[in-house]
Amino acid sequence: MIFKNLRKHMKTIMWLIAIFIVPAFVIWNIGSAVSNRRSGYAGEIFNKKVALKDFTIEKQAARNDAWMQYGDNFAQSVDLEEQTWTRLILLIEAKKNNISVSNKELLDYIKSLPLFQYAQMSPQNYAMIISRLFQQSTVDFERGIQHSLLIAKLMQEVTDKISAGDEEIREAYIKDKEQASASYILVNPAELLDAVAADNVEDIKAYYENNKEQFKKPERVSVEYIEIKFEHFKDSAKISDERLQDYYEKNKTQFKIPEAEGAEGRNSAPQYKEFAEVKNGIHDKLLEKEMNNLASETARQIMNNLYTERTFSEVAAEFGLTAKKTAPFSMLEEIPEVGLSFPFLKAAFSLKTGEISEIIKTPTALYILKPIKKFEPYVPEFEEVKDAAKEKYRSVQAESLARNKAEELRSEIISLMEKDNLTFKDAAEKTGRRIKTVTDLTRSGYVNELGFAQEFTNAVFSLKPQEVSSVISTPRGFCIAQLEKITPVDEEKFKTEKEQYREKILVFKKNRFLNVWFSKIKEEANPKIYPQNI
Repeated sequence: MIFKNLRKHMKTIMWLIAIFIVPAFVIWNIGSAVSNRRSGYAGEIFNKKVALKDFTIEKQAARNDAWMQYGDNFAQSVDLEEQTWTRLILLIEAKKNNISVSNKELLDYIKSLPLFQYAQMSPQNYAMIISRLFQQSTVDFERGIQHSLLIAKLMQEVTDKISAGDEEIREAYIKDKEQASASYILVNPAELLDAVAADNVEDIKAYYENNKEQFKKPERVSVEYIEIKFEHFKDSAKISDERLQDYYEKNKTQFKIPEAEGAEGRNSAPQYKEFAEVKNGIHDKLLEKEMNNLASETARQIMNNLYTERTFSEVAAEFGLTAKKTAPFSMLEEIPEVGLSFPFLKAAFSLKTGEISEIIKTPTALYILKPIKKFEPYVPEFEEVKDAAKEKYRSVQAESLARNKAEELRSEIISLMEKDNLTFKDAAEKTGRRIKTVTDLTRSGYVNELGFAQEFTNAVFSLKPQEVSSVISTPRGFCIAQLEKITPVDEEKFKTEKEQYREKILVFKKNRFLNVWFSKIKEEANPKIYPQNI
């Protein structure tokens, strides 16, 4: 049973770790290049240095897991460096919890992998497969698998007591499957915006005075930086035909033609795509890698020159580049001429004025920066934000008018329904409003044309058939709805899907727990990365 559970966890380990690292850009600490540069180390976790050798081995293990999970296109789904740091932290936590993996568990798991299920799997064939597919020794490969199993066991242990009761399952099923049909009208504040005066300076200023915190400017920083674009090296990155052919021969398994349906078990030799067919794809891949390598080498040389206390402008010019300075920006803004880059933002706001960052990698370029001026948060004077205050004031007033309009319409519709015996639809149309209908509304909160509107769905499901709701606030405006009918869940279908939903709820609860649990561990680990060295 334990081994079965381990296999189950191993199937989702890459996905779970991916969940953990979603906020990694704002957690991984990228510090000053001068203070953090340490030869032979990749970074620090739990106040201990991580040897570059250990980081590299663990990164290969993360790559192996990603390849087995996603196939050859794993790079589109996985950031290996972030996966590696996450694994290193989890491995230390596994050690703290005295978790171990026996040789038998390791062997059984490896034997269960499809790669090693051939009848004639000799030690020589085993070593050959690992060498060719993973470019590793058997010792390093098995160490990586052992670490993945340790992490899987850790996850299993910390979530083992989480359960899902029958009532909880039923509630989740009803939330997903029960459907309502309803009609509604919408009063959008935008349609009343013109009714709000745009030149009432006194009222706008009064709104500003009563809501100053809404206009508070966050901390901002301006930086000087050098940008090394990968594309800059396209012409100098030469890929010879010999190199293309060599890559094809050494990585031929990437180009294996899938076996035809029903061909499993036959002793036919594997078939591969012809070199000419995949040559361009290999060229693009190697070109991208070469451009990255050339950019990285240039960035390292620039860093070495900056350590001599030369200016950014002087060093950049030596490499045919230009040092740039940004206008002030906040943590929530795109960086001028750079765009939205979390590593760039993290470095800009975590460094002291004048400190030089490590090399910062983005999908299109490498950056080296230093903050040149920091601006504390402040509440601007009215004159500075009067345009924003005017728009906010008008928006708030239009919203108030829309709510009042919706209340008036509801009263009018109810009156028409009672006095003239009209339907909700006819009464609404008589007031000049257009009826909208929804026939597949669930309790999840999403409504076509309204977006995520939990208040709307809650209100509709609380009504009796043909009952008209009170005014409902939604992201798009104010609604008045009438429930037409609720289609209950199919009880027989629920019985057949009950255990499937139990599993769904368990996965959700465990992932929610693991996110909170791991965020605390990351905080304790206080990771510090030396990008210059990895």
